[in-house]
This record gives sequence, C-alpha cells and structure tokens, in this order.
Amino acid sequence: MSSPASPKTAKLKKVPKSPRNSPGFLDLLRLLWKNLKRLVKRVLPTANDDQNARLFKKMAWSLTGMAFLMVFFAFTAFFFSLKGQEETMVPKVVGKDLVSAILDLQEKELVPVVQVKFSTDPRDKGNVIGQDPQGGLLSKSGRQVTLWVSKGAIVDTVENFVGMNVNDVQLHLKTLFASQAQPLITLGNDPTYINNSAPEGTVLEQQPVAGTSLSSPVALKMIVSRGPKGQTVKVGAYTNQSWTDALVSLSADNLPFQISLRKADPNEKPGQFVSQAPAAGAELAKGTPINLTLTEPTPLPDGRVFRLLVTTLPEYPIMIDLKVTLKKLSAESVILLQMKHPGGVFQLPYFGTPGDIITIQVLDKDVFSQKVE
Repeated sequence: MSSPASPKTAKLKKVPKSPRNSPGFLDLLRLLWKNLKRLVKRVLPTANDDQNARLFKKMAWSLTGMAFLMVFFAFTAFFFSLKGQEETMVPKVVGKDLVSAILDLQEKELVPVVQVKFSTDPRDKGNVIGQDPQGGLLSKSGRQVTLWVSKGAIVDTVENFVGMNVNDVQLHLKTLFASQAQPLITLGNDPTYINNSAPEGTVLEQQPVAGTSLSSPVALKMIVSRGPKGQTVKVGAYTNQSWTDALVSLSADNLPFQISLRKADPNEKPGQFVSQAPAAGAELAKGTPINLTLTEPTPLPDGRVFRLLVTTLPEYPIMIDLKVTLKKLSAESVILLQMKHPGGVFQLPYFGTPGDIITIQVLDKDVFSQKVE
C-alpha cells in the first residue's frame, strides 16, 4: 500500500477563477442614454437654472441653430449650382437684323451681347455681320452670345477728288480702305488724259460726282490733266561728279535717264558720269530721258558688288511716283532712288551684297523684284 503524497511534492490543481460578468449591449445602451440625459439637462435650459444660465443657454442654442442653417443653405446652393444646365443649339443669326437676331437667341434661352463696328458694304448697316459662338454649335442655356452689328461703311458717299493729283487720290483710297478686303471706291483702270493748263496729274472731272451715296463698290472714272502741251524741262549738269551725287540731282529734277556703262579712260575717274546728252542748259521735252555715260566704279573692299539694274516698266500717261529699295540680308531697307518717272526703259546703278533684294515700287505697289547675284 503506497503512502500518501507529501504536501510538498503533491501537484495542486488550479481552480479557474470565475470571470467577471461583462456588461451586455443593453447595459451599454442604458448607460449611454443615462449620460445623454445628463448632458441634455446640463446643456438645455431647465427650470432649475438661474436666470443668467438660462439666458446664456438660449443664446448659445440660437447661435448654433443659425450657424447650422447657414451651412445648410450654403451647401444647398452649391449643389444646385453644380447641376448642369440644359444644352441648346445656337441659332445662325449672321445676316439678320438686330431685332430678329435677339428674338432668335431669346427663344433658345441665350443672352445676346451687342458690339458695333464698321463694315465694307453699306447695305449691312443694322444687320448682324458676326457672332460668337458660331451658329449650329451646342451651348448651355443662359450663355452669352456676342453679336457684331454693322454701323455701316466707313465712307457712305463719294468724296470730291477734283483738283487733287491722281497719284494722291490713289494713295488716299489705299489708306482709307487698307483694312478692307473689298474697297468701296477704286480708281478706274483707264482714266482719260487730256492736255490742260492745270498741273500734270490734276483730276479735272470725276464720275460718280462728289456726294453720291454708296450702296455698292464703285470704280471712279476720271479725266486727268497731262499739263500744258509742249512742256519742257531745263537740263542740269550731271558730269564730273560721283554717280551717287548725280542721281540725287536727277531725282530732284524728276528727269528720267538712260545709262551707258564703260571702263574709265586713263584721264577719267572711275564712278563718274563723263558725258551727257543733251548738254547742261538745254531744253528737253518733259518725260524724255537724258543719256548719260558712266565709268565703272572701283570695287569696294567690304564685299559689295557694283550692278546696273535694267528693266522695262509700263509707259504711264503721266509721271508717276517711283521708288527703288534695297532690302539687305540684315532686314534693313535702303532707299536708292525716289522720283517721278514716265515708265518705259529704266536703269539704275547701285552697290549691293549678293543675296540682297532690289525692289521697284510704283505708287507704293511692288512692280519689280530681283535678287543681287
């Protein structure tokens, strides 16, 4: 028979402790409700509050309510503004009168914005000549549509050109209608030229007459003076000076010229007119060129080359404004000659750099262009 185990060596069995009863879900709800009622009693005004505490609570709750309402209405307005508006088709109103155009836009719930400007056609006055956005596009209702309405033409009557120089008339019309694709007034291609005591180029008569209303583009028909019959000019002295100085004198005298080029003789200087016909002091019919002989200039050390420009221009009934310009590779432009010229054979000596462009303009219009070789 075995002896009982010693208290020191015997293993004791662990008795589990009884767990505490944890609160259930209903207990939590009761606790939360209890605390909530306690908070409400502390925050809301009650009969137990003194007068100052009750007033303070009422004011605090009023301010809190007002702030809540403000935030609510702000969010409501914001979300309503984000709501997309209905799309509509923009009507085409170009060519319509202003009233009809506005009514068409209002039917589509679009907002017209009117701008006015001049147009090229007098018949456009009061009509829509442009719109933005263009007709036929989809757009949101309530969008602004800009309408450009014509104030009419810049010029609605024919001016009086009698007494003006025909060259000045052409330049005036070019400036007046520079921004328009189709000018209202143009100079006819075939003015009638007659000898008259008025200075050469003076407009004697015009059709349509001054004051005629413009309803469509017109071409002016003019009678222009050639000047008195048999006009002559006195020939100046252009020899024994550099050709550049001589050209300045020729252009000031509006005397056309033709040049023969040759090498300088031993007793001659290069780059000078060494002869002229007719001689200085002689009378020459106006518009008739003087004949000059030029000796070849000495080459320049800066790379520029000497050239003689030779071309044939149309023969004009009167002396016209002519300008020769050298457009350099550096984009700089130099005027080589400016004078009145009758047209026909035209010659001009000049220095230029290969690649430069030499241009002849008649009444500010390019009629000839050549690259320097």
